[in-house]
Amino acid sequence: MDYDVAYRLYGKYIGNWGDKSVMFRFEAYKNGKLVRELNVAPFEERVLTVEVDHTALVEDKTYDVAAVRIRMTDQNGNTLPYFFGAVDASVSGEIELIAESPVLLRAGMGGVYVRTKGKEGNATLTLSADGCKSVTLDFTVTQQ
Repeated sequence: MDYDVAYRLYGKYIGNWGDKSVMFRFEAYKNGKLVRELNVAPFEERVLTVEVDHTALVEDKTYDVAAVRIRMTDQNGNTLPYFFGAVDASVSGEIELIAESPVLLRAGMGGVYVRTKGKEGNATLTLSADGCKSVTLDFTVTQQ
């Protein structure tokens, strides 16, 4: 590719000041099957993204613990690597936090653990941060 072609492509897809923002979509195929896709676009909103390893907690000879992974993402689910902020965590019901609130995210990622308190019942964990919608996780605690 010569310089003029590269310059035109850069001007069209990257350095298009004053023009409409461009969204890129990348697709990965393996054996003809779509296995992953990634959308990259200018930032529009922050989204608190939460994953928990299990929500059915079982208290047996000791307490049960669930790991909760927290990410701050953009509207396309891409982690915001420059986000260094706080997420408030509050629990109700038959679980408690194994952490301090607020939970500090580093490079857009962090986590918290919750544990059972010795009683059966339902519980919730609510995570919230400035500028985005809060997320509530529901847990069920049973005893063996």
